[in-house]
Amino acid sequence: MATYLKIVFAAFVIIYVGIKIVPFVHLKILSLFYGIYSPQYVLAYNRIHKRNPFSEAIKDDAISHFLSLKESYQTKAHIETTQEIIFDHTPFGTSRKEVSAQRGDPKFYTVQKFNNYIFVVKRYPIGGKDSHYSKSFFFINDRFVYGELVYTCLDKEQSDSITKSLLTRYNITHLKNDEYIFNVKDTNNNLLVYDFSGQKIILRYSCLNNPLLKEVTQYAASPFQHHERKNIEVVLGEI
Repeated sequence: MATYLKIVFAAFVIIYVGIKIVPFVHLKILSLFYGIYSPQYVLAYNRIHKRNPFSEAIKDDAISHFLSLKESYQTKAHIETTQEIIFDHTPFGTSRKEVSAQRGDPKFYTVQKFNNYIFVVKRYPIGGKDSHYSKSFFFINDRFVYGELVYTCLDKEQSDSITKSLLTRYNITHLKNDEYIFNVKDTNNNLLVYDFSGQKIILRYSCLNNPLLKEVTQYAASPFQHHERKNIEVVLGEI
């Protein structure tokens, strides 16, 4: 009987240690092979610890940002420009690793998985963690497809200055005073959406020719997939 209890106790200890140690070893291996900013590591960490190892770059799902861009494009008139539209000197299609090599590790980082798509969002506050100005890079399957510049807590003078600079850069002279959302498109179908609301300005950058972004927005916009997006956190870690 004593021997039996020892065996049961030993088995219990082994199982308990395995449960505690194996996930730690798994994460360690992923960090060594891919790095702690890799989707593989972050998704596994999410699955094990039920939280992000980093501060979130966005509070919602990445798809909502893509659909917002699509909605604006479909409902607002386009202003043509001969000036190239580019987000922070980063061409669309640039790899996630290239952006990291150029800008370093982000202060805020989000990884999400939706069916066969892996979304990575890197947000860099400009001027410190509590800055009211930030740049966000959105990647689908490791390719840069969408960028956001966000200015918050603006007074009228600051918002007027940002807007005037934008209009001057793209030679826009016929905008109405009450147009707080408008689109600018260049000759390569790169798109900039200007969105002003109170003390906040959001500049959204993307390319209308990007097949991966088109595929994701069309797939996610269907009624069934819109419902499934509510469960986007459930599939985290299934990679």
